[in-house]
Amino acid sequence: PREFERLASADSLAPAALLRRSPVPLEIGPSDGARSALLVNGHRLAVPDAVAEALRGLADGRAVAAARFFPGVDEARSVHVAQGLTRLGVLETADRTRS
Repeated sequence: PREFERLASADSLAPAALLRRSPVPLEIGPSDGARSALLVNGHRLAVPDAVAEALRGLADGRAVAAARFFPGVDEARSVHVAQGLTRLGVLETADRTRS
């Protein structure tokens, strides 16, 4: 049930929703000049460098609004990227209690 709730909340993220890095282990690899590799939960993916930098910026526990997570893109795209990273467990809502 908790996993379903987490996924459902990711799908309904509002632009103003505050997000932070989750405690899930995350490796951010080097950039190829445009994209950086991520390793999370056994999944390898490439994200724009701006997304990798945003994730690095949240490493200290700070939170950011979903609409402002991905700098340089419109609000809808930023929220969409934040939703995907929330589904993967990389991000979580800042109001969520950590276990």
